[in-house]
Amino acid sequence: MCRNADKPVTVVYDIEVVDPESGFYKGEVTVAGPGGQTPSGKFKVVTAGDGTTSCGPNTGSWGIYDVICGVSVTIPAGAAAGTWAVSRIRLTDHAGNTPQQCEFPGAQRTVADHGH
Repeated sequence: MCRNADKPVTVVYDIEVVDPESGFYKGEVTVAGPGGQTPSGKFKVVTAGDGTTSCGPNTGSWGIYDVICGVSVTIPAGAAAGTWAVSRIRLTDHAGNTPQQCEFPGAQRTVADHGH
């Protein structure tokens, strides 16, 4: 079986979360690839001392009620070549609510075998 390069591949996803009631707190993005591997990346809203909020790289924020979060997911070195896609997004609000998790047919990335 062909494998990717000797170095991990990191993909950054931008996710907008709107929660007008309790406000968004944290989340996790999971990707699925060939061979059953499922790496994930966690993200959360951080409030600075001046009251501004951020949520990872490429952040955009209108407080905790409407936020764009950048989340990094690293596909490990030696992972199987092929198509990797977002399989699940888990979100939790400030009240601790985490809705039922559903499959997410999301963005796909292809990892090349690099001739190995």
